[in-house]
Amino acid sequence: MKTQKITIAILFIVLLGVIGCNNSEFSENGTSIEESNEMEEYIIAGLEFYDAAKSFENSIAKVDMSSFETKLDSHGNMLIIIPFAEDLEKATKSINEKKQALIKKFPKIKKMKCSERLNHLNNCIQNSIPVGLTISRLKINDTPITRTEDTYSSEQDAFVYLEQCLASSDYVEVILVVFDDGTVMTHVDGTHTAHKSNIPLNKNGSEWYTSLYNSSPIDFLAHTHKSSEPSSTDIEVAESHPGLELYIYTSGGHLTKFSD
Repeated sequence: MKTQKITIAILFIVLLGVIGCNNSEFSENGTSIEESNEMEEYIIAGLEFYDAAKSFENSIAKVDMSSFETKLDSHGNMLIIIPFAEDLEKATKSINEKKQALIKKFPKIKKMKCSERLNHLNNCIQNSIPVGLTISRLKINDTPITRTEDTYSSEQDAFVYLEQCLASSDYVEVILVVFDDGTVMTHVDGTHTAHKSNIPLNKNGSEWYTSLYNSSPIDFLAHTHKSSEPSSTDIEVAESHPGLELYIYTSGGHLTKFSD
């Protein structure tokens, strides 16, 4: 996934794979996942990992890579010694340890659906004092949505970004494109508003393509909405692009088809 400037929703990317909800089925000893120390500690570890990764990225952009010390390991492989990587290494170790502790206490957490994980993770973030203090300490605040094209390893990863965009105070529509070859992309540019978005499209035979990615035809295309009802403009787009599957994405990972 390309680097994105995102808000607290970075946690949804870091933690999506294992965070669950507070259903009694997933509770032990009267403690829900949302209220458990293990979940709080894992979220905090995710915040600290994000902060360390951001600092590492900023630091490495300012140095001459040729100045780094190198050495050979026991197998003869060359290693580059990066002096400011220690914090990132510690944060990586910490988040992995906290993940294992969370899974150990709540082993069924992996069976949660993506939308449930998002909802309940957000509830913990909003209600946990330790998490709130960490956000304040690390100064993780809202930042403008990146206006660009980003690719993702899965639709679920893209959904994380769409959720963040929908919750943003400067919300504009974001377009999600899934291609036949499995590539997943989001598109935002400066012309998008809270009620309008666009993407270049062209048809070749019976298949639809976008000039933003010419390697594969489009499987389906979606754009974010606050509600699942298509606008009059959406209907016009559907009518002028026969054969293109069009959906509206609303919060919680819901896709509503509005094309024929």
